Amino acid sequence: VFAADADFTQANIEHVIFTDVTVRGEARFREANLRGDANCDGMQFEGAAIFEEVTAEGDIDFEGATFDEGASFEGSELRGGARSLHDDLRLVDVTFDGPVSFTAAHVRGVNATDATFRGETNVDNLQSHGDLVFEDADFHGPVSFEESNFGDDVSFTGARFVFRGARFKGETATMQANSRFDDTRFESGADFTGVTVTTASFDGTKFGGAIDFTDSTFKQSSQFHFEPVTNETYVNFTDAVVKEGTII
Repeated sequence: VFAADADFTQANIEHVIFTDVTVRGEARFREANLRGDANCDGMQFEGAAIFEEVTAEGDIDFEGATFDEGASFEGSELRGGARSLHDDLRLVDVTFDGPVSFTAAHVRGVNATDATFRGETNVDNLQSHGDLVFEDADFHGPVSFEESNFGDDVSFTGARFVFRGARFKGETATMQANSRFDDTRFESGADFTGVTVTTASFDGTKFGGAIDFTDSTFKQSSQFHFEPVTNETYVNFTDAVVKEGTII
C-alpha cells in the first residue's frame, strides 16, 4: 500500500510487479520508461493515475484494476513486448470511475473486454498497430475516438454506449482491417461521418437516435443489420460509399 502519492516520474523501470497494490494518493508515471513487463493486475488507484508520455517496451497488465479518479495515458507509446503477457495492454475487467484519456497515444494492441468506463472517455487521435478489443465493455459517459487510426482488427461486439452520440468520426479516421460492432448497443446513436473503413460488420447493432455514416467509405464487403430500439431512429448514408455489402 502506498499511503500517499507514488511518484515514478521519468523513472527507468525494468520488470515490475504491483499486483493488488493500493495507491491512496496520486500515481505519477509521467515520462517513465518501462523496459520490461509491468504486472499491475488488481491495483486500486484511489487518486489520479498519470501515465502521460510513458514509453513501454514490454506488456502492461491492469486486469481487474480500479481507477477511482481520472486516468491519463495521453501521448504514451505502448509498444508491447509480446513476452510474458498475452495482451500488449490488458484492461480486462478494469473499472474507470473517472475520466480516462488515451489522446494521441500510440499502442500496439489493447484488450479491454468487460471494462467499465463511467466517466468521459477520450481516445482522439489514437494510433493503434494491433488488435483493439472492447467486447462487452460499458461506456456510461461521453466517448470520442475522433481522427483515430485503427491499424488492425477492432471489436466492440456486445459493447454498450449509454451517453448520447459516441463519436468515431474524422476526415483522417481509419479502420484498416476488420471492424466489428455486432450486438453493440448505442443508446443514443453514433457518429461515423468521414471515416474510412476496410470492412465492417454491424450485425444486430441496436441504437436509439441516429447512426450517421455521412461521407464515410467502406472499401470492402460490409454488413449492416440494425435493430432500432425506439421509433425515432434513422441511419444516414448521405454521400457514403459502400463498395459491397448488405444493409437491412
